[in-house]
Amino acid sequence: MFFNLLLPICKDEGATRDARAWKAGKKVWQTIFYICTVVYGYITLEKTDWLPWFLGGHGSFAGFSSHLPYHEVPEGIINYYMFELGYIGGAAIEHIFFEERTNDYYMYILHHLCAVSLIISSYMCNFLGVGCLILFDLDLADIFTNSASGFGQTKYDLLAAINFFSLCVVWIFTRMMILPWIVYMLYTDQH
Repeated sequence: MFFNLLLPICKDEGATRDARAWKAGKKVWQTIFYICTVVYGYITLEKTDWLPWFLGGHGSFAGFSSHLPYHEVPEGIINYYMFELGYIGGAAIEHIFFEERTNDYYMYILHHLCAVSLIISSYMCNFLGVGCLILFDLDLADIFTNSASGFGQTKYDLLAAINFFSLCVVWIFTRMMILPWIVYMLYTDQH
């Protein structure tokens, strides 16, 4: 979809340029997907008591696990889950059947299978609050992961560097601070 728009601004010439334009187009699509997912996730989670203050919510983990797995599921949460499962399941099918096999082919198959398994099992066990927080947290960093990769294929090295720096900051915040906090609060909640 974005191939013809990105072709003139991609690095290199010939077949390499075509490959870069194709990859940049895919990363633009993934960036748009993750932006939409984060916006929908925020709108959905903001209404719950699950989203903590440092992610823009008003919730906390006090007593979070007291009603597991029988807590009430707020409106929109199941749609959010199915939206994520559909995308990750589609990415797994695309990777297995349609993408060129590179040296990380089997690693990504394992990644997709683990992601699909975790989403399905947390849904089946009704651990939707924890699952939604983790999905939301991971999607925040994925916006910058894909945009940095997309800009890396173009001639705009400064934008690629700015995106990479933003990725580092967001990655440290979401993957090194928030994700361990969610796991810690889940395991230490004594209510």
